[in-house]
Amino acid sequence: MKKYIMIITVLIGVHFLSITDKGQAAERISGPDRYHTAVEVSKDGWNTSMSIVLARGDNFPDALAGGPLAYSLDAPILLTKSTQLPEATKKEIIRLKAKKVVILGGTASVSSNVESQLKRLGLTIDRIAGKNRFDTAAQIAKRLPSNMAIIANGYSFPDALAVSPYASKNKIPILLTSPDSLNSETRNALSKKGQTIVVGGTAVIDNNVLKDLPNPERIAGKNRFETAQEINKELTMGTEGATIVNGLNFPDALSSSVLSAKKDQPLLLVKPNEYPMETAEFMDPFQSFDIVGGPAVINENLLLRATQSEKRETNTLFLPVLLEQGTSGIKRYNLLTEESTLLIQTSSTIKNVKESGDWVYFIEEQSGEIHRISKNGADLEKVYGSVNTPQVDEFEIDDQWIYFRNEYSSILDQSLFRMNLIGKNVIKIGNKENEKSITSMEMDKEYIYYYLNSGGLFKTRKDGALEQVLLEHNQNDAIFACDCSLALSGDYIATTILQDNWKSSTIFVKKDGSEIKTVHTNHRFADLYSQNYGYYGIQESKGDREIQYSIYRYSTNPLNNVSLFKQITLDNHDYVEIVYVDDHTILLRGLEYVEEKYQSISTFTQVNF
Repeated sequence: MKKYIMIITVLIGVHFLSITDKGQAAERISGPDRYHTAVEVSKDGWNTSMSIVLARGDNFPDALAGGPLAYSLDAPILLTKSTQLPEATKKEIIRLKAKKVVILGGTASVSSNVESQLKRLGLTIDRIAGKNRFDTAAQIAKRLPSNMAIIANGYSFPDALAVSPYASKNKIPILLTSPDSLNSETRNALSKKGQTIVVGGTAVIDNNVLKDLPNPERIAGKNRFETAQEINKELTMGTEGATIVNGLNFPDALSSSVLSAKKDQPLLLVKPNEYPMETAEFMDPFQSFDIVGGPAVINENLLLRATQSEKRETNTLFLPVLLEQGTSGIKRYNLLTEESTLLIQTSSTIKNVKESGDWVYFIEEQSGEIHRISKNGADLEKVYGSVNTPQVDEFEIDDQWIYFRNEYSSILDQSLFRMNLIGKNVIKIGNKENEKSITSMEMDKEYIYYYLNSGGLFKTRKDGALEQVLLEHNQNDAIFACDCSLALSGDYIATTILQDNWKSSTIFVKKDGSEIKTVHTNHRFADLYSQNYGYYGIQESKGDREIQYSIYRYSTNPLNNVSLFKQITLDNHDYVEIVYVDDHTILLRGLEYVEEKYQSISTFTQVNF
């Protein structure tokens, strides 16, 4: 993949823009400090603005509720020191050609000296100040005539700022409360409200508070990151882009909340050096990211990973694993966090794990039954299989159908079958004459590809129409010498075989059957791994304590010989296979033999480059 890097310097602020050839981008919006970063956010969203909202940059209470007001004025939020207007903020006010400034908080928050500096710029001053943070939020709420209000803890910023883009977009005021009781200022502000949304769990806002609220609905997670994602799930914003901010500090989240609302983007919270799992699992749908804050606030590595995330269909993989005590299971692996969590554990061997919608499907090998488990692990059910049905050996799945073949047996039907996602309406769609057994299958958007044991390589449309021979027995005897799996990428379908000298040959067949090509190598590969990026094979070279794995790549545009892609050195493993690869990441699954337990356990190794 080509990547073009552009650095644009404006004054002393920096926009770092990483653009892929898919038109996707991860953009860093930052300055050398919080005041300059707020200026850069303003530049990103506003050419001019009649008004600006000004908040203290080193303390959050009065500013927490300011996002919806700023959005209603189509105004950016700029930051000031308590007693002095920063020069960068002053210059931005001039650039915007602003006529009015709304100051959040009393003179103890933003001093009269700052107000005097603003007046000398010719600005009209509108100060919103209450006797405390709760009263200031209530005064702001008076300017937002919504029947709803959002309730947040007034002593903690994350939940209020996470909900701010939604509140701003819908002009819903944010009111503040103490953790265990509703203060009088907020109670009075709610007197004419018909509904409230409470953000944060019971440790943040006690259930006693909800008794005093009109029609309350709580949105909460186990921590600030999960709460932010629950907010984004329940209170939906756009799905094209998202704004990423440091969830452990407030200034950048505050200044960017209005820009997020303006762009119809949710706010995603991260740690300075990592994506929390709760955030990472929510990032899949987005095509672009605004990362607000400099490298000291959000590490450069997170910018790179956001760029990589945009090019993937998903960051979350569901993979079969071998576990301790001879059990097996499925793990949810996230490519951003490099963490895995166990989804299911069973005494039976699990294989052929596939996703569709909110479910993960798999074969229980001993019974040959297809089961499925919800991605959150809450629901598990059998889809297909009983004592009266043949054991399933392999399946593929899309958003409507399961395509499967039975385990090989001379007395079982060896056709290719299709059924719906709950195991009903089973019909034959391929190999209907049942003359040979299907040994492997693969699919793309339109066709199922499969080859028969000593019978040929075929494809059929997913509805069973237009069955076509792509490769017959007499065209290439070698392909029928093994039961290697098929690999699919680009315009080709391929399989790798071992020759008599234990070197690998890969046979590529064009999907329309118009071309057959054999590529011989000096390497020994097991099955190929394929993705949109091409085909990959892995070869090991053992040392005394370590093994070097050489990963080779076949390009398919145009189809050419194999070339070395990456070399990785690992501790000794029984077996290593590729489970994911793109232009920046390789994920390997290894089997590590535990000698004292006489068993193999699955381990993952992710290499980023």
